[in-house]
Amino acid sequence: MSDHDLGCPLELAARMDALGPEGCRQNRAALLQEMREIYGEVELTDAVRAALPGVDIDPADVLGTIVDESVRRAEIKQAGEKMSQAEQIFAKHKKRQEATGGGKSSHRIAPNRRGSVPSTCRSMDG
Repeated sequence: MSDHDLGCPLELAARMDALGPEGCRQNRAALLQEMREIYGEVELTDAVRAALPGVDIDPADVLGTIVDESVRRAEIKQAGEKMSQAEQIFAKHKKRQEATGGGKSSHRIAPNRRGSVPSTCRSMDG
């Protein structure tokens, strides 16, 4: 637990971060209840519109809109982090290929017991 009490918006935000998108989705009702306790039943539409431009706000469920948008943004962030990890792996693989001859295969066809390369590996015109 941090220095903030449970009624603090910073504590709520930290818990939502710890829950992640799926946890927030599963605990949506409890999160909304806590937000109502923190902020009260005030008209937040204008404040939310200023904080979240381009987001369609449901005037009947302003706090729900905030939770849903937070989950959506967290999912986008997670997807970006996963993509970044994949890009790092790809870059490392590409660098390794370039270091070993530009991505050309280093495998060689070994001759069979008779000393010749199998016919399936010879060129068609040879």
